[in-house]
Amino acid sequence: VLLFFSYEQFKAWKIRLTFADDVPSQLLAPMKPWSDAETVLWGGISGALAAWLTTPFDVIKTRVMTATQALTFGDALRSVATTGATGLFAGAGARSAWWFCVSSVFFG
Repeated sequence: VLLFFSYEQFKAWKIRLTFADDVPSQLLAPMKPWSDAETVLWGGISGALAAWLTTPFDVIKTRVMTATQALTFGDALRSVATTGATGLFAGAGARSAWWFCVSSVFFG
């Protein structure tokens, strides 16, 4: 959901910037589509942003799945919380880089 929402917001931002100086009658004219480079770039940024924001949930899910004994979501959250924000965002850079590549191909 975050991926598609951010991509659509970037598209809306591009439209606002493109037509910021136009008169209202020109807003109804057909819009030029994004170039291939813009599509790849903003698709990748959308993917990286979505991956970064959802990393804490992925970290907790991984803790629950790899536990040797029964572990609740709350227990996993408490165990990660002891390391602070760095624990919740462990691997966020690599995960964001991966999703940048995947989303660039998906939207491009």
